[in-house]
Amino acid sequence: MIPFILKLAVRNGLRNKRRSAFTVVSLLLGIGLFVAAKGFVDGIEKTLVGTQIDAEHGHLRVVTAKYQADEDYRPLDIDFAEAAAVQKLIVDQLPGALTTTRVQAAVQIGNGLRSLSCRAVIADPAAYAAFFRIGTLTPPVDKTQPYAWLGKDLAAAFKFKVGDRLMLKAKTRPGAINAMDGVVIAGLIESGSGMTDNFTILLDAAWANEFLHLEPGFATEVFARFPDGAQAELADTRLMAAIQGLHVETWQEATQFVRDLNDVRKQHFYLVVFIVLLIGALSVVNTCLMSGFERTKEIGTLLAVGFPRGRVRSLFVLETIFVGGTGALIGAAIGGLASWWFSGHPIRLAGLDEVEGGMPMPPLLYFDFSPVTMAAGFGIGLVVATVAAMYPAWRSSRLDPITALREE
Repeated sequence: MIPFILKLAVRNGLRNKRRSAFTVVSLLLGIGLFVAAKGFVDGIEKTLVGTQIDAEHGHLRVVTAKYQADEDYRPLDIDFAEAAAVQKLIVDQLPGALTTTRVQAAVQIGNGLRSLSCRAVIADPAAYAAFFRIGTLTPPVDKTQPYAWLGKDLAAAFKFKVGDRLMLKAKTRPGAINAMDGVVIAGLIESGSGMTDNFTILLDAAWANEFLHLEPGFATEVFARFPDGAQAELADTRLMAAIQGLHVETWQEATQFVRDLNDVRKQHFYLVVFIVLLIGALSVVNTCLMSGFERTKEIGTLLAVGFPRGRVRSLFVLETIFVGGTGALIGAAIGGLASWWFSGHPIRLAGLDEVEGGMPMPPLLYFDFSPVTMAAGFGIGLVVATVAAMYPAWRSSRLDPITALREE
């Protein structure tokens, strides 16, 4: 009996091709939008959090409490004597951890006609590029001249190219103003981080320490990465217990604002998806009701020959699942394909690092591809189709056989 019902359900599902196609498209759009929208909003969070970790923060950032209080000014006159001890403690107690240091300084760069205030990062290029995923920092062939790497968007503000020269001015550690003309641009940095790409010049510590009058090994920040990002909380606890006067920030704390805002964005997207799915459900109800009206005599015949009313309900539900499931399957596949493609081919959102209302957007947006989301989308489509078919199926099964046979 079950194979007969399935065969009958498929036949009935294909009977009115135009109406069935409309139902398929309705659920296709709803489920496809759900899968793609979830990949989009999850991708925003994953991109922003990942970029913060990979280009700016690592899993852990450590500064002195005094430096943190004045960090906006990027002071060079605050000692971080414990930097080496912090690195040693992290590496010794958390196997597999990687650490690095850097110096931040407030500088001005210019092209002789105009200048712009920005941030200088002073570090060993090889160690810094190995820790942060900002591309390869290849020095120029001629290392006798001072050289630097410039954020791509910062370079675009001056129309600088690799090999051009810029003017650099900064306040040194003792407090004097130092300037240098003819700093060679060794390369451009495109990390996806607004701070790095829009606002940063990276200087090789080999010459920049002398330019800023910094002692060898001087640092303003220590960073750490762990095999498991969850170890950041453990490292935070151990550092605060072992060394006084530190300010420790984990990646979870640094990105909490982004994740909270993205939760709001998710609610907005899911509201739109809910409305589209509701339209799809109404389409399913309409299809079932119309199918029932058109087949009143057929249903009456089935009931008259002893076909159980429960079987009639099952017939309509299976028919709807066949049509709705086809739409849900195609929609999940299309939405998943879109998420998969954009997970490897980012969308560049130049100029949209931050939009109205303080909702941050990454300059390079990657979607998050998840087979689980595709499966969930397909499952939601089946549930929507099944629930939407309940009332029409119940109504059709309650027909009186004699009255139904008399219907024209």
